[in-house]
Amino acid sequence: MKPLKVGFVGTGGIAGRHIRALQEIDNVEVTGICGRSLEKARALADKFGLKAAAYDDYQRLFEQPELDAVFICLTPDAHGEVELAALERGLGLFVEKPLSADPDTAEEIGRVVQEKQAITSVGYQWRYLNTTEQVKELLGRHIPEMVIGSWLDALPPPAWWSKHAQSGGQNVEQTTHLFDLARLLVGEVSQVYALGRNFHPENQAIDVDRVSVVTLEFANGVIGTITSTSLLKSRYRGGLEFFSDGITISLAYDQLVVDEGQGNHRVEPVTVDPFVRQNRDFLEAVAGGDNRIRCDYGEALRTHRVTQAVNRSIQEKRPVTIKG
Repeated sequence: MKPLKVGFVGTGGIAGRHIRALQEIDNVEVTGICGRSLEKARALADKFGLKAAAYDDYQRLFEQPELDAVFICLTPDAHGEVELAALERGLGLFVEKPLSADPDTAEEIGRVVQEKQAITSVGYQWRYLNTTEQVKELLGRHIPEMVIGSWLDALPPPAWWSKHAQSGGQNVEQTTHLFDLARLLVGEVSQVYALGRNFHPENQAIDVDRVSVVTLEFANGVIGTITSTSLLKSRYRGGLEFFSDGITISLAYDQLVVDEGQGNHRVEPVTVDPFVRQNRDFLEAVAGGDNRIRCDYGEALRTHRVTQAVNRSIQEKRPVTIKG
C-alpha cells in the first residue's frame, strides 16, 4: 500500500511532537507544512529532516495531490475556516485541543463533521496512556463517589496563552485534559459551578484567570472539584484522584498510584508513547482499517462544552447546567 500522505497546519511545539511520533509509524509521509510564514514551515521540516513542501497558505497545502489527512495544530482562536476547508476536501482531520477558544466555532465544525461523517481525532492523548486504561478497569470494580483534580503549573510562555480571547483561558486550553478524563472515567458532567481570579488585572498582557476552582456534578450523582493555577515557576502537580469505598486511585501523566490503605500501595508507570498510539489509530482509520480512535470530534465537543460552561459560570457567578 502506498504511504499515507499527511500535512500540517501550524508549526508550534505540539506540531513537532506529532511529527516526531509519526516518524515512529510505518507507511506515513509528511508531504506539506503550512505556517504563518514560509520560513517557519521550512524550519520545522528541516528540524525533522523532512522533504515536505512549505506553505504559508493552507489552501495550497490542501491542493496537494493524493493528500489523505491533515493535522491542525493552531492557537485556539485560529480554528474554524481551516477545519471547514479540510472537511470540504474530504481529508481525514486531526485537531489539537482545544477545539476553539469560544463555544460557537467548535459547534459549527462539529455540525459539518457529523454531516460529512468525516474521520476525525482530537489531541486528548491522556486517553491513550496505559495507566488510563488501568484506571478505567479499576473504576469498573470500584465505583467512584468523588473525584478531585488539579493542574498547578507555570504560565506558558506564548503571548497568546495569556489573552482570554486567544486561548480561552487555562480551563479551556490546558486543564481541558482533566475535564476530558473525568468525563471518560466517571461520566457526563451535568452542572458546573466555578470561581476564577486574576489578582493583577493591571497587567494588560495577562487577562486570563490565574487561579480557578470548579465544582462538578456528574449525571450519575458523583461530585468533584478541579483546581487550576498558572502562578508557579514550573509544574507542581497535575492529574485526577478517584475515591471509592476503601481505595484511592491517583492518575498523573507519568504514573498511576493505587492506595487501598494499611500499607497496600502500588505504583504503575506509563509504558507507552500516547502520541504514537493516538496518531497510529487515527491513520489506520483514515486508511480504511479498524477505527479505534478514542476521541473523535463529537466526543471532544462534549468536553469543550464543559470547559465553556466553566468560563460562563465564572463570568456569570452562578451554576451552569450542561445540555447535549
